[in-house]
Amino acid sequence: MGVVIVGYDGSDTAHKAVDEAVMLAVGLQSPLHVVWVVDEKAAHSDVANVWTLDDLDDQLADRNVAIANKASEHLHQLTTEMGDLQVTSVAIGGHPAQVLVAEAERMDASVIVVGNKNTHGVRRVLGSVAADVLHHAPCNIYVVKTT
Repeated sequence: MGVVIVGYDGSDTAHKAVDEAVMLAVGLQSPLHVVWVVDEKAAHSDVANVWTLDDLDDQLADRNVAIANKASEHLHQLTTEMGDLQVTSVAIGGHPAQVLVAEAERMDASVIVVGNKNTHGVRRVLGSVAADVLHHAPCNIYVVKTT
């Protein structure tokens, strides 16, 4: 069985998806690859227009470090409890679904684990990232009930 891929962005939904991905990887005796996705479009929209480009870069860098630190702490706690789980990680900026699909292709993954974060409209059932991954993934999808 190939690698298990899970996305992480610091949210409660991502925490639950990582928890399930760890258990799945242990059960399948597969390596786990955690993708720390920084949605650059959302990050830019969170910053006021009065920032200079240098300030914006600093703000995004600080945000990315905070996300990476939070993810690292959570993952360390989980993997300590799970024993000999082989874990790799990468931080990538971009649209979360596109990043997860690209990493799954690159890593020849067996499964991508995503949460079902609630959104509005048609994508309410799965969430926009889960729905996009479902439509484009090169492998199986494990959707974690997080809502």
